[in-house]
Amino acid sequence: IDFMRERAKELGFELEVVPPVKVEGILVSSSRIRQAIEAGEVKLASQLLGRHFYVRGLVERGAGRGRTIGIPTANLRTTAETLPKRGVYAAFATVRGQRCKAVVNIGLNPTFVDTANQNLSVEAHLIGFSDDVYGEDLRLEFVDRLRDERKFSKVEDLITQIRNDIDNGEKILDGK
Repeated sequence: IDFMRERAKELGFELEVVPPVKVEGILVSSSRIRQAIEAGEVKLASQLLGRHFYVRGLVERGAGRGRTIGIPTANLRTTAETLPKRGVYAAFATVRGQRCKAVVNIGLNPTFVDTANQNLSVEAHLIGFSDDVYGEDLRLEFVDRLRDERKFSKVEDLITQIRNDIDNGEKILDGK
């Protein structure tokens, strides 16, 4: 601050020092917000930001497994520098100006593939939405973390868990 004061005098500009901002005792900074997101603490990140953390990107074709198990997903190609920790999240999705509830998986799909050489994927099941949105811009606002990503021994167990995730996600999002 002292350096900036000197430079302000030298260069003839006005300097206003703003005190640090705290939310519930936590110092707000871009570093702290990124830490929260990377740790999967999207609720905390939202408090610090004053809005939901979001990513956006284009919907691209995936392997089609979601559709075959009755739970279609929109696979998002994003250039976001910071993504939440691998896991499942309750979120709001906006596509074509329509906002709907969603459950988002960020991960490697360990139930279906060997994760050694796999790229991270962002997949959203848009609750109550069935339009084809390939090539469309999709925005995902992360509201809360539901659970870690995990490998299931049977696809049926994964389907049961996803249905529970959808129920839990809807309950969380109904209150928002």
